[in-house]
Amino acid sequence: MHLKQASLLSKKWGAPHEAGGDDIRYEYSPRPFVEKRVRLSSVIGKERAASVAHMIRGVKGFAGGRFYVNEFRAIFAPVNRADGLKYIYIGQLDLNDWFPKQ
Repeated sequence: MHLKQASLLSKKWGAPHEAGGDDIRYEYSPRPFVEKRVRLSSVIGKERAASVAHMIRGVKGFAGGRFYVNEFRAIFAPVNRADGLKYIYIGQLDLNDWFPKQ
């Protein structure tokens, strides 16, 4: 599964996460020259993580890509269209199926 680098969202709403296949992840740097990758499946289990990833897959496709969650738990994803880049509403996030607040 190919996923691009994403910023930490557990601490800041609106920062990007990456979806791909059946999982979601974010990456952050706890200190210089160190990057940590956190997968949703390692936090809530593979089945529940796949369920959330499938919501995003409906818009981004199996390869996935970047998406955002705002402070109201609304999920949006940038999608390239013939008329330019559009942000598509995907749905509402259930915090029981998400990374714990840090």
